[in-house]
Amino acid sequence: MTPRTARLAVDGGEPVRTRPFPPRRVFGPEERAAVDAFFARTIETGDDFRYGGDEQRAYEAEFARYHGGGHALLVSSGTAALYVALGALEPRRPGEVVVPAVTDAGGVMPVPLLGLVPVVADTAPGSFNVGAPQIERCLSEWTRAIVVAHIGGEPVAMEPVLALARRHGLPVVEDCSQAHGAEYRGRPVGTFGDVAVYSTMTNKHHSTGGQGGVVHTRDPALYERIRRFSDRGKAAGADAVRNVQAALNFNGNDLAAVIGRVQLAKLPGVLAARRDLVTRLRAGLHGLEATGVPAWRPTAAPPTGSSASGSTSPAWG
Repeated sequence: MTPRTARLAVDGGEPVRTRPFPPRRVFGPEERAAVDAFFARTIETGDDFRYGGDEQRAYEAEFARYHGGGHALLVSSGTAALYVALGALEPRRPGEVVVPAVTDAGGVMPVPLLGLVPVVADTAPGSFNVGAPQIERCLSEWTRAIVVAHIGGEPVAMEPVLALARRHGLPVVEDCSQAHGAEYRGRPVGTFGDVAVYSTMTNKHHSTGGQGGVVHTRDPALYERIRRFSDRGKAAGADAVRNVQAALNFNGNDLAAVIGRVQLAKLPGVLAARRDLVTRLRAGLHGLEATGVPAWRPTAAPPTGSSASGSTSPAWG
């Protein structure tokens, strides 16, 4: 019986695999040792661990340094990161925010929760990502911001998007939740727009535990608004009675940061392993008509008119 006429496993045919895929093993002895040491210090000193402590500040500094500078803030989830980023931009209401067609629900829900209307831009041909022409068709007098998501590790072609945003005076939010470490024209994604957001939950390229997120910007004034909007509207350096705007609590914490610091140090190795896997998958799927792997060239310069296809991709979120 040929593969073309064989019965599928779902219809009672013989399964291709008889054993489950192996676990991902995101965490290892390095994370356990770091957490054990952190708890030992906490117990010895009698101090509770907290948000905004030494470990969190160290993680945020290392995260920003990995992205070539700027300011990073650890928050409670990737969804919270987008909510905080959009809130800190202080968009006028009523208004609209352009969002990508392919993303997690958490990549859209903050928009209506901030009293704005999400307008969905289609994907660019041959990609899971939005492109500038697709975004342009969604713009109106009500548009207040543009959110782009780098899906599956493939960077959005940012230069045309930024040129479009500049022409219309609109801020750009990069959702990098599925693209930690990806590069576009030699720069990390998340360093092109006004602000970038990341999910650091356990199935991402690097993790801060069960849930987590990061907001990153190079704008010091925007960073201060990000801090305020993530911490109940509390102005930086002020005590708890000086809440200057209505906002919620999306703070990260030192324990998450301890895990994140170890994971961030592992990120280059994680990316190398994923790229190797994609290379092998592409070779194994070569010639199949029903499926394939998106084009990716890790060392090629972006060709004219097709920047994303020559970018360095970490392969899937």
